Amino acid sequence: EAPFEDTFEAVDDQLIILHLDGPVMVHRRIRKGESSHFIAPGGLFMIPGGMDFGVRLGGSLLTLHLYLREPELRVQISLRKGNLSLYANELFD
Repeated sequence: EAPFEDTFEAVDDQLIILHLDGPVMVHRRIRKGESSHFIAPGGLFMIPGGMDFGVRLGGSLLTLHLYLREPELRVQISLRKGNLSLYANELFD
């Protein structure tokens, strides 16, 4: 992923982002407040489902995104680097 800043509307999915490299500064805004942290390789970044959120990524980053789906708690996996986006949700059908 390239550095960015954006806001996102709520979805039901729980989002877990695994940082495959780094470290990188991540700033997160949710309804309970906001915080900034350097997240090292292997660190996790979590966004609960059901709430709007904002994020600012301070540098380029290779990530693995896990979307935990309600109510089946199915998992969708995406690997992102630059413009590459690979989805493996077919594995869970």
